Amino acid sequence: MAEELPEVILFEHRFFRGRHIHVFQDEPNLADPGAAGASSTGLLNDFTSSMVVKGKNWTFFEDKNFKERPVTVKPDAYKEVELAGLRNDKITSLRVTKPGDPPPS
Repeated sequence: MAEELPEVILFEHRFFRGRHIHVFQDEPNLADPGAAGASSTGLLNDFTSSMVVKGKNWTFFEDKNFKERPVTVKPDAYKEVELAGLRNDKITSLRVTKPGDPPPS
């Protein structure tokens, strides 16, 4: 069986509702118009309330360029980001977990 590739689906509202984006690689700034979250409906910087983490652990940050309050999350569906230890509407950057990132909670 093939290993699942890393992916995160970020949702604007709790319970996997509202606008959503798929992130497949490190994203240093969801506020950047060229970011994965860019779309005709806008960006999801500081607007994430639920998510699905697939394939690998991901580390989330409250500021761009992987800074401020890192939280590492293991693969699962989180109907509310607080269930993963994150604060609602605070994600600005995320990456596949690297050595030195905090362990998943």
